Amino acid sequence: MRKVLFLSLALILLLGITSGGTSSYFSDTETSAGNTFTAWVEVCEPGSMIIVSDINTMVTEVNGGSVSQNAVLAWVHGNWNSSITYDSAPYTFLNDAEWIWETVRTDDPPAGDDAPIDGRVVRFERTFTIPCSPAGAELYMTVDNGYTVWINGNLVGCAQVDSGETDPCIGWEDSDLTEDFVHTSNWTTVEHYIIDSTDLVTGENVLEILAANEQMDGGTKGSNPAGLIYWLEVKWGY
Repeated sequence: MRKVLFLSLALILLLGITSGGTSSYFSDTETSAGNTFTAWVEVCEPGSMIIVSDINTMVTEVNGGSVSQNAVLAWVHGNWNSSITYDSAPYTFLNDAEWIWETVRTDDPPAGDDAPIDGRVVRFERTFTIPCSPAGAELYMTVDNGYTVWINGNLVGCAQVDSGETDPCIGWEDSDLTEDFVHTSNWTTVEHYIIDSTDLVTGENVLEILAANEQMDGGTKGSNPAGLIYWLEVKWGY
């Protein structure tokens, strides 16, 4: 019995040592009827990580059809970085995050020549792991031209889209993507969202973004580009 107890405690200690510094253990010893019991309690040490838009983001849906591919670095329009308001974003936003899309340019295969004219709806997903006790997150992002964003299926917000329904964030993707539903202008401000700890879980989490490129009559790869950029900081143990 003592040998089994010793091996069990050794295993617990080993798990604490190999946990990457995010968890530790302390002992709580109690005595009852002449017997001594030692319980090991996990402690979640404070930590954080930053997740940004890059080719590790997955494309999982295009215009309602399922796909599975990594995002690619989008062609960066000359006006994007000069016209977008980054004032509220962290200083590492542009240094770390990259513009991504389904294709480099909006008319590249498999998007095709009609994509800059007809518009495009692309679903992006990014999976990340929180080691223990989520404490919340902050998200900065924008899309040329609009989007809805969720964390673990919980609606975080939307910008530059309008379904015309009670909840403007839901249902716009089934529209013709014209101005009433996906707005041409005013998308150049980076939105900032505070994500509550209750929307996060210990273990695997998913950031999901449904992004739209508007429908533009006569649009070309140069006049109607598409791109998504985001910066997410996640904290735990605080």
